[in-house]
Amino acid sequence: MIKNSTQELQSLDNELTDLIENRDVLLDSINRMTKEDLRRIDQSLPQGRNSAELLKFFENLSGRSGLVLKNIDFTEKVETKKEASGQPKPGGAVSIPQPKSASPTKELPINFSLLGSYESFKAFLGGLERNMRIMDVKSITFSSAGTGGIFTILMQAKTYYQQ
Repeated sequence: MIKNSTQELQSLDNELTDLIENRDVLLDSINRMTKEDLRRIDQSLPQGRNSAELLKFFENLSGRSGLVLKNIDFTEKVETKKEASGQPKPGGAVSIPQPKSASPTKELPINFSLLGSYESFKAFLGGLERNMRIMDVKSITFSSAGTGGIFTILMQAKTYYQQ
């Protein structure tokens, strides 16, 4: 019995030592972060939605890429009381209430339409990929806007921010 207790204490001591070493490594990493590192983190996951900054970014990127930004919409899904209750909605669809997330990170859906060539759109996507702010493209739809290789491009994406 004493031997088992001694082994348990030794195991706990080893685990605690490992945790302390891990904490020290993490603290060292945090202390080595520069102001530039913190600025880059803030750019990739900013505080708040920053919709005006995003609008300016998309206007500049589309112009540099040779596209026309026709429309942009930043919409957050707002759940109404009826949707949250699980009551039927038109068409027979039922919303199942989701548990509240404890995450301090929120999603911001972005829907926009562009007008331009396929080559211009590839340049646009390259610029989007190089942007510091984290964005996920959900869907892209092309439709012909007439002759000359010009397309209307509908795109759904999402970005993230800290509450």
